[in-house]
Amino acid sequence: MGKAQLAMKQAEAFYEGEGDAWLKRNIHKLPPEHDPVQDAIEHLNITPTSVLEIGCANGWRLEQLFELYKCKCWGVDPALGFPYGPYGSHHRFIRTTADNLSPHLEPDQFDLVIYGFCLYLCDPDDYFRIAMEGNRVLQDNGHLIIHDFYSETPKRVPYHHKDGLFSHKMDFRKLWDEHPYYLSIGGYSTDQNEVMVGVLKKRRWFG
Repeated sequence: MGKAQLAMKQAEAFYEGEGDAWLKRNIHKLPPEHDPVQDAIEHLNITPTSVLEIGCANGWRLEQLFELYKCKCWGVDPALGFPYGPYGSHHRFIRTTADNLSPHLEPDQFDLVIYGFCLYLCDPDDYFRIAMEGNRVLQDNGHLIIHDFYSETPKRVPYHHKDGLFSHKMDFRKLWDEHPYYLSIGGYSTDQNEVMVGVLKKRRWFG
């Protein structure tokens, strides 16, 4: 059996426990003192009414968006065992991964889709599926925001917390902005090295 057959998919690893482990390691940092995603939303005058955050962790960002905009909020994350605590009362949480939204969410359900620092941990083999799923649930004239590691040249490094997994760095906007429906309307650096917030607008021009 080849190496590709032996390797565990990253989505599977995070669904089966590494997602909970990540949340437990980082829960003391959530919410952070400053959210560059919220900065981008305010800078671009985006007023969401229905939000999906993929990689929502304990739901802290959804809570802040709800307080600001009174929007409907849904969160997706592979973690389940760790309690969401005070951030779960207004929102709907789904335990799944970025490539597997179809069983849970309807087409054109959201006017804002956020990838909350999760794409760097996804399998590159799943990128087409992830982009398709994000496009499916995002409404026309909606916005897609990506907060993640950034590199002009795609690269991967070993994931320090579990053998056999990797972290990936690239301009994740490229998963969508080559499609004629999507226009990149912002790329914002953050106070973290090699981290960026990218914003795209979906605009169907036929059909």
